[in-house]
Amino acid sequence: RILMNCMIYNWRLSPVEPFAWETQRYAGPAQFPLLDMHKSIHLVTLSDGELSGNIGGGGFEFHAGDFSLTSPWEIHGAISSRKGFELLLLTVNPDVLFSSLLYGRERLLEFFLMKPEARMKLLLRQEISRSHAVLCRKLEQLQKKSGPYMKSKQWLAIEGFFVNLLECLDGRGLNAEPNIGAVYNKLQPALRKLFLSTEQLTLRDAAGECCLSIDYFSHLFKQCFGISFAAYELNYRLNQAADCMLKKRHSLKEVARIYGFSDKSHFCRSFKKNFGITPGRFSRENAV
Repeated sequence: RILMNCMIYNWRLSPVEPFAWETQRYAGPAQFPLLDMHKSIHLVTLSDGELSGNIGGGGFEFHAGDFSLTSPWEIHGAISSRKGFELLLLTVNPDVLFSSLLYGRERLLEFFLMKPEARMKLLLRQEISRSHAVLCRKLEQLQKKSGPYMKSKQWLAIEGFFVNLLECLDGRGLNAEPNIGAVYNKLQPALRKLFLSTEQLTLRDAAGECCLSIDYFSHLFKQCFGISFAAYELNYRLNQAADCMLKKRHSLKEVARIYGFSDKSHFCRSFKKNFGITPGRFSRENAV
């Protein structure tokens, strides 16, 4: 893994390896100030200790037993702990997850586009907490077994958790409290436009998607995410490009064109400035 201004993690997720399940332990005080953003979904369970961090521009405190669910391309990180911690980290490929759902895709997308505070509050519902506990037990039990179907059984358990999540949310307003996520909801049209395209989305066009003035949109975006829309949008395209390079489907010239850079040189300069490493070196160091 490479840690720079924004972290690039390589879980090598794919349609045949749609998730990664791991335990992370840190003894004693720990601090990881960098922010992360990527396409994958995180289900993070704090099994021991205490932890503070940033999710979607907001600060959160977690204690043993707490869990969180981050959205695709949601900024998170800036982790610190006074006494150390142990966490269970489930990382899921959202493309495979959404394609596996026969019903409820739009509902799940609506859930992921909620403001983090509102999303965390929904996760506290008893039925969701029970489903989460069952999932963790199944993943841990299956992890200790061998056989050709172990990973398939784990994936079925993961799918089951998200189906249970959708059932718990079905028929209930995801934004029932008017003051929770109101600002974030105003930005959703721009976020949807960004997430459904690989091309550059300008500040003017993003504000237009939300029927807001450029200045007001910029103010709301900085309020929600802690960085400017331009910085977020660039990070999004660069991380998508990095993911594309790991799959080795295109040349650097083609990657630059697909993800809205004027040419290969522009892409390489932007990549190195943002991550502190050239795209060529990144590809070599993350080669299979």
